[in-house]
Amino acid sequence: MAALWEELFGLQRLGVNDNFFELGGNSLLGIQLISRVRKDFQIELPLNTLFESPSAAGLAAAIAETRLREKEAEEIERLLREIESLSPAELQATLAQELKNE
Repeated sequence: MAALWEELFGLQRLGVNDNFFELGGNSLLGIQLISRVRKDFQIELPLNTLFESPSAAGLAAAIAETRLREKEAEEIERLLREIESLSPAELQATLAQELKNE
């Protein structure tokens, strides 16, 4: 992430806690940065994330959190598909087994 910022700002040394806006970042650079993050990390990240987390470390944490939420959503979708594929009898048996295990 810091390397991406260094490239964007044309700097050689950048701290992970340096503030995007204090470095001279503006809305145009912000759009470019978020666009590169989306492309490089293949993640949907809203522009306001940069305003909420204006450092490379903060943005990296936001990416990690977004990825975790995406994985959780994928797992929920998988479980729902699994449940929907069960017959009523299978669903009832599965629920009964889960209640027994508690």
